[in-house]
Amino acid sequence: FWVLKDFQFPVYNQALKLLDTINERFVIQMPTGSGKTRTSMEFITQRFLHSNKEKILIIWLAHSEELCEQAMECFSQVWSHVKNKELVAYRFWDKAKELPANITCDTFIVGGFQKLHSYYKKNPKLFDNINQYTDLIVVDEAHKLNAPTYKEVTKALMNLESKLVGLTATPGRSATDNIENQQLSEIFFNKIIGLKEEKSEESIIAMLKRKKVLCRTYYESIKTNLDFELTHHEIRHLKIF
Repeated sequence: FWVLKDFQFPVYNQALKLLDTINERFVIQMPTGSGKTRTSMEFITQRFLHSNKEKILIIWLAHSEELCEQAMECFSQVWSHVKNKELVAYRFWDKAKELPANITCDTFIVGGFQKLHSYYKKNPKLFDNINQYTDLIVVDEAHKLNAPTYKEVTKALMNLESKLVGLTATPGRSATDNIENQQLSEIFFNKIIGLKEEKSEESIIAMLKRKKVLCRTYYESIKTNLDFELTHHEIRHLKIF
């Protein structure tokens, strides 16, 4: 069992402070490979599942089976070491068939957006039974909330006091730079937390490489005799898109 790394703790602490506010929303920005999922599981277990409140409901949303599997695996590993009570965990992606009709105990749900949207269209009343208990929703790959169907699912799973946390690896120094557009930024109340540079002359990526969290890359040019010339249409397409 690995505790959080030194560079992850500040993000964890910032998240804990923000989560003290009712219906808080924010984005966590950490480069791929630096432990967004692991850091999130830490505040999920410590802030929510270790609380005295009954019928805690945490919902983790992702757009791919791989991300869903990764989240459930990480949660299982962390909870097996820090659990202080029993809870029910639901896998709702791929071939899963049903969600709980009612929340009767502490519950952790990992769901795929497409699967949930299809289920919501067939049985919207079930979501009304669930969402009254929702304490926190975590959206992996936060920019996916730009899709109307994903936004519809997320809204259906929330109540007025639910908290919403988005995860992203997109680099940037502000909410508007870091998320694809201002509309998405507003969904998360224009709040973003992430890793901090330890040295003024060192980038976050350089810091992670120095700590051997990310590997160093070495580039070698491959010279060929090929010569490519773009057409006017191709150049125009590149400029626009």
